[in-house]
Amino acid sequence: MMKQIIFLIFITLNSFSQDKLVVYNFKLLEDKKFMENKTLGDLYKKGIEQAKHIKLNLEFNDTIARFKMQETMSAEENNRNMAVAFCNCKEDIYIYNYKVYRSNTEGLFKKNEFLIIDSLNMNWKFLNESKLIDGYECYKATNEYIVINSKGELRHPVVAWYCPQLPYSFGPVGYGGLPGLILELQVRNNVFGVEKIILDHKIEEPIKLPTKGEVITDEDYNNKIKKIMEDRFENKE
Repeated sequence: MMKQIIFLIFITLNSFSQDKLVVYNFKLLEDKKFMENKTLGDLYKKGIEQAKHIKLNLEFNDTIARFKMQETMSAEENNRNMAVAFCNCKEDIYIYNYKVYRSNTEGLFKKNEFLIIDSLNMNWKFLNESKLIDGYECYKATNEYIVINSKGELRHPVVAWYCPQLPYSFGPVGYGGLPGLILELQVRNNVFGVEKIILDHKIEEPIKLPTKGEVITDEDYNNKIKKIMEDRFENKE
């Protein structure tokens, strides 16, 4: 009996220490406001179609996680870029010690000019709803994604379906902190759904936190973007 207990403890500890991989697909939901927009309408529709080809990997062990996009082949690179922009996953995203790390992409600033570090969003509300995802029983939790721009504060809904059977507090695109792995996540019109779970994965590239760039919070980074856009708008008048 004692040998059986020791064996079970060994198996449990070993399962936590092993590297793991979750592959997610990406879906961009239809949005009437975007689709009827004269400027963005056609691009958004193409983005919806191209999003079907995007796959993303969540690699993690018992302490750290890295969320990154798989390399994909696309005959229409501009359409893929549109889907990637909505996906907000162009750069790798890390979760470590209840903090989220990411570097800025190219655009308004030089690539890796800033290292954006923020606390993991733990403001989850737990609902008494469940559903099966890939054979696992998952439970619903909600949160909010807050954007501050020239129009004020915008609050977008976040819905996560997490699985207590898989006791890993990570998830896609920098969300986590739940009592189970997130198998499905919806952030506004973006939906990340599990395709594959490998619990004995071998990570080829060790997970190391990014170090380049000026350390800044997400709020301060967004304020910098807001200031640049406001200055450009004023200069056009």
